[in-house]
Amino acid sequence: YEFLREKRGGNEKTGEIEGAEDKAAMISKYRKTDPLCRETFGIYAKYYGRCAKNFVLETLATGGLYIAGGIAAKNREIFVSPEFQAEFLNAAKQRPILERTPVRVIANYDVSIIGACNAAIDLSHVQSNDL
Repeated sequence: YEFLREKRGGNEKTGEIEGAEDKAAMISKYRKTDPLCRETFGIYAKYYGRCAKNFVLETLATGGLYIAGGIAAKNREIFVSPEFQAEFLNAAKQRPILERTPVRVIANYDVSIIGACNAAIDLSHVQSNDL
């Protein structure tokens, strides 16, 4: 956003965004109505798609890519945007793999604590069996 603002100049939302404690939340808030915020999200979606594609191809995560985190959960439309989709599928020879790989957003913020609890339970079973 700051790069685009420097290149294109500010507008009526710039002061509010610049003065905000959580600039990312403000940019997200105005992503549909403010041209700079919309363009920022388009660029963000494009590069998120590129990273997601690279991860799927490097790990062969063909069963699905599960994305967690606040930005993803609050802005799920990124993952169906034309910018994300075009970049995610931009791999000539591997496109069929990517087309079959679902991309899912985890909306449950407790997923990390659930995973940690499951790991602790698994670890306790391993340690007790070693005795």
